[in-house]
Amino acid sequence: MADTPVRRLEVVDGTQRIRTLASFRANQLRLANLKILDKLNGYYFEDLSIPRQHKFLDTHLTIVVFDKTDEKIRLMMYEYIHE
Repeated sequence: MADTPVRRLEVVDGTQRIRTLASFRANQLRLANLKILDKLNGYYFEDLSIPRQHKFLDTHLTIVVFDKTDEKIRLMMYEYIHE
């Protein structure tokens, strides 16, 4: 069986958001300053009810992948996103 090539993906926007979600899931962050669902302030992921944990884990993120873009195009996309 041939080895499958490893694809490297680069996040142009949203890195902090993705890392925050991963940290919350790993129980490294606690919810704070929630205005809606304020009863959950102080909760870690593991403190959530099982249905809420499932809802969190089942939420889809929209990701746009641009295949084979060069540095100039990636920079243009980044600047467009942050205008």
